[in-house]
Amino acid sequence: MELGGEFYLDLHTLSEKNHSVDAYLSGEQPLYFDSGRSALRFAARSLRPGTILLPEYICDSVITAFSGHALCFYRLTPSLEIDMDDLLSKLNGEVSAVFLMHYFGAVQPRAILEQLEAARLRYGFSIVEDTTHSVFSVRRTIGDLCVCSLRKWFALPGGGALYGPALADRDSFSLLPRKMDDRRACGMVCKSLFLDGTLDCNAEYLNIFRKTEDALDAQTELYQISDFSRFLLRTVDADALAIQRRRNYARLKDALAQLGVSPICRIAEDACPLVLPIRVKDRDALRRRLMEHRIYCAVHWPFDGVQADERPLARKLAAQMLSLPIDQRYDTAHIDYLIDTLDTCKGLLL
Repeated sequence: MELGGEFYLDLHTLSEKNHSVDAYLSGEQPLYFDSGRSALRFAARSLRPGTILLPEYICDSVITAFSGHALCFYRLTPSLEIDMDDLLSKLNGEVSAVFLMHYFGAVQPRAILEQLEAARLRYGFSIVEDTTHSVFSVRRTIGDLCVCSLRKWFALPGGGALYGPALADRDSFSLLPRKMDDRRACGMVCKSLFLDGTLDCNAEYLNIFRKTEDALDAQTELYQISDFSRFLLRTVDADALAIQRRRNYARLKDALAQLGVSPICRIAEDACPLVLPIRVKDRDALRRRLMEHRIYCAVHWPFDGVQADERPLARKLAAQMLSLPIDQRYDTAHIDYLIDTLDTCKGLLL
């Protein structure tokens, strides 16, 4: 049994779904890019010059996307809600955009969003809303532009969406080349063949994933989504994805409560969780122990060191947080295996 790690792609199970991801997002009329970071870089072009306010806890690819702008970080609470007193203290006429992030399926509270909307009216900045972690909880809250990396949710070689009421430059998008490199899909197929025992290709698919991730990190050009990835958006049932994730999350959350461990952020019962994030006493040791049991947990995110003094929570989470897998690949037996394994690691949890 294996949990976590890269998604695999079983070609025999592909079929177009009525409640597909493509249908779920169709009302937003999104532009589909090869990655979320390409979508964000395209969005950044439309912002007026000025300072971008970013949450202190954020992926370094977001920071890189705004490299042409001055950056200022605002604080978050320990539960990853916006510290509005801190954010409001940093607003002035030089701020061109506020980057709004929802974490791990949780959505920022309504009261915070209302304060942010009122501040937008006063100062005239744009709101760039990152829905990567929250898109299946709610497609959009108050963002002028919404950016989403879809490959975090299911087997998708590459794909990012850009949408929102301020999206206007569709002509420039239509001129972008389409991504032709689907090597990551090959890795996903190889992983499927390895997991079902058809082909001993573990080293091969890991190598493909590593090389394609390095290529994405080095990429400077913007691309439209590949034809194959665009097709795959019609083969994933968004409703079924959300239902299974909620079920797995609830089961794992209840078991962790018995161990005295709570999720970092509050995720509503009707929201769709990305992972179950926890703070632990010895993150690296626990992660190694879980890997011995073929449980692979992501780290969101290694600290990049940018303006370190302004980002104390980001530094702390980079050392303490672990993201436990609860996605739609898994059933009750998988989650119980994860629970039983965590029970043997109690000394590393608290």
